[in-house]
Amino acid sequence: MKKQINILILLCLVCSFTLQAQEVITVTGTVLDTENEPLIGVNIAVKDQVNTGTITDLDGNFSIKVVPYSTLIFTYIGYERQEINIADKKVLHVVMKSDNVLDEIVITAAGAQRKVSSTGAITTVDIKN
Repeated sequence: MKKQINILILLCLVCSFTLQAQEVITVTGTVLDTENEPLIGVNIAVKDQVNTGTITDLDGNFSIKVVPYSTLIFTYIGYERQEINIADKKVLHVVMKSDNVLDEIVITAAGAQRKVSSTGAITTVDIKN
C-alpha cells in the first residue's frame, strides 16, 4: 500500500511539472521602420519551432502565442533580420533597419529573382511618373 501511495505522489509531481512547462503566453506588438512607419507583412517566427509564426497586419501589429523565454525572429525583404528573446515580455515594439542590399528585383509569376539571372522579356515600370 505504501508503495502505491509513493507511486501516486510521484505521478502527481511529474504531471504538475509537465503542465507548468507548457505555459503559453500571448505576445503582441508593433513593427515599424526607422521612420516610424508601420511595416505590413513582416514575418514573425518562433526560433526552433516549425509551423509557428504570424505576419503583421496593415497597421504593423501582430499577436502570437509562445512559451515564455522563446526567441522571435523578424524578417522582411529589404530589412535586417532581428532575433528578440522575449523573456517574460508580453508587448514588443520592434524597429526594423534597412539592409541596403537590394539592387534590382524582378517579380515573375513564379516568384522573385535577380535581373541578371532572368531570361525572356522584361518590362520596367517607372513609378515616379
